[in-house]
Amino acid sequence: MVREGETVPVPGTSQDYYLENLQFDVELYDEDDERFQGAMQAAPGAEHIETFRTHSILYKPTDESTVGAGRELEAISEQDIEVNRPLYFDNYSVYQLDYKLNELSAMSFDVEDRETGEPAGSFTVDLNNPEDYYTLDNGEEVYIYDYFANFIINDAGEPTTENNVPDNPAFIFEMTNEDGEEELTFIRIQRNFEIRDDEDDPHQYAFTFAGIDTNHVTGLKVRKDLTLPFLIAGGSIFLLGLLQGSYWPHRRIWLQRENDGEILIAAHTNKNWESIKKRNS
Repeated sequence: MVREGETVPVPGTSQDYYLENLQFDVELYDEDDERFQGAMQAAPGAEHIETFRTHSILYKPTDESTVGAGRELEAISEQDIEVNRPLYFDNYSVYQLDYKLNELSAMSFDVEDRETGEPAGSFTVDLNNPEDYYTLDNGEEVYIYDYFANFIINDAGEPTTENNVPDNPAFIFEMTNEDGEEELTFIRIQRNFEIRDDEDDPHQYAFTFAGIDTNHVTGLKVRKDLTLPFLIAGGSIFLLGLLQGSYWPHRRIWLQRENDGEILIAAHTNKNWESIKKRNS
């Protein structure tokens, strides 16, 4: 799964190749086209997808780059990967297999100082690569105490994440108030509450949800096929044998010398018996 704007190493290539998802597109059938009216009326409200594609760039590290040190990449090809139109390179093929539209990519928050009634600032969290600290406009810092990309409550009643896909992100933010006390706030979609011992003592800093950003994710399948040369060799041998069996007669001739000096001749052929009879005569 490769998000738009993301460059990842191609699995199985030992980081010899990288692939970037520049943009992902989905094309739908024209609802006004009379040719498709029957299918669309049979499934009203459904998306009738014609094709989906990934506009990709294939990279190869330069000779000077070092593994794990921010490798310098060189573009070697740019191609749209579509269903039944894979990207081929160096015995590898990359197929368009799946996709996910409008995955959460970033969440923005506003922070207000209740003591002054003024906004303390805003910050945006990259859900796929969050930072530890975010500095607000008033100079204060927000620390991500804990982050759950796909928030669930486990069997022990503890908050955890099901996987690293940001389908249901949740945060525990920490800030230090003017008294030097740490304030924890839990935020997730449609939930926002302060973690405190005294219900009558609210936090100095209040968090509010400000917005989200989304992007598309493409699902690609990588295959490496080394059987093609063997298939070509086996097919060539098969065709050669078929040619010999179909068009070339197989003839066998036996000679046996008798005691009286006579020579006996026997012959066999898989076709054209008349020609071998004439030769015997």
